[in-house]
Amino acid sequence: PGMEILSPLPGPAAGIVQQTPLPRLSKIEIKQPAKVTAVQLSAREDTGEARNAMALEVRALANRGKLAEALALCEKALASDKLNPGLHFLCAIILQELDRSEEEAASLKRTLYLDPDFVPAYYSMGNLMLRQGNVPAAQKYFENALTLLNTFGHEDILPESEGLTAGRFREIIQATILTGADV
Repeated sequence: PGMEILSPLPGPAAGIVQQTPLPRLSKIEIKQPAKVTAVQLSAREDTGEARNAMALEVRALANRGKLAEALALCEKALASDKLNPGLHFLCAIILQELDRSEEEAASLKRTLYLDPDFVPAYYSMGNLMLRQGNVPAAQKYFENALTLLNTFGHEDILPESEGLTAGRFREIIQATILTGADV
C-alpha cells in the first residue's frame, strides 16, 4: 500500500481528519554524483557579483590613472564574460584615454552589437567620429542616442552613465552637436 497522509475535511466536517492514500511511485534510480574539477568549482564561484566587483576595480584603477592595469583587468574580465556590453564599453573608455582609437571603435561597435540600445556607446562613438573628422557619421550616432533617449523619462537614470539622467544626457549631446561641429 502507498503512504497515507492525513488531511482535514472541508466545510462542516473541518475538524475531522481523513486519510488519503498517495499514489505509488515508480522505482527511482539514484546516480552517483559526478566528480567536480577545480575548474568547475571556480566557474561556479564566478558569479555576477564577482564580475561586478572586477568592473568596479577596473573603474578604480582607471580613475587613479593606472590605465594599462585597468585595461589588462578589463580584458581579463571580458575573457570570462564576453557578452557583457558594459565591460566592452568600459574597455572602450580606457582605450580612448590611451589614444588607441581603432581599438576604441572596435570595443564600441561590440558594445552596440551586444546592446543596440546602449546610449552612452552611441554618444562615445559620435565623439570618436568627431575627433576623426567624420561629421556625418558623428551626426548619425548622436541622432541614434537622442532617439533612444526619447524612450526614457527626463529624470530616469541611464545605465552605464555614471548616474546621469536622460534629460541631462540629452542636453550634453545637444551641446556636443552645437559646439563639436556643424552637425
